[in-house]
Amino acid sequence: MSDIDQGTTVGERLPSPPRDAAGLGRTRSWFRALVRRHRPDACADLTDDAVMVLDELVTNAVVHGHVCRAVTVDLAAGRVRMEIDDANPRLAHAGEGAGLGLRLVARGASRWGQRCGPEGKTVWAELPLGRSPADHRGES
Repeated sequence: MSDIDQGTTVGERLPSPPRDAAGLGRTRSWFRALVRRHRPDACADLTDDAVMVLDELVTNAVVHGHVCRAVTVDLAAGRVRMEIDDANPRLAHAGEGAGLGLRLVARGASRWGQRCGPEGKTVWAELPLGRSPADHRGES
């Protein structure tokens, strides 16, 4: 069990990205184990928020992205960044007319965005992951 020191980042990639909805539970379990292993002091509520955002991003990749190519998580002191690669080069949107998923991501994440390439896109999100929600008051 290791705690992340200031300035240290731990990055891991899910060994086998989910290909369908059945793989989502495995992705959530992998993420929770990663947080327990590297951030044992992380607030459970903040971890739950991060799981919800990860779940929405991976679900979108599976349902709308044709195929989820990769799930990568970087943990650093006080934050988590997740990147989900899919095979659909079309940008996702969280505005009016969009589904609930990306609106939940926009509300739950400190920041989120996406970048497109010729063979797909990466949607990413960053969230606080501290000892308590009070550690992150004032962040937006």
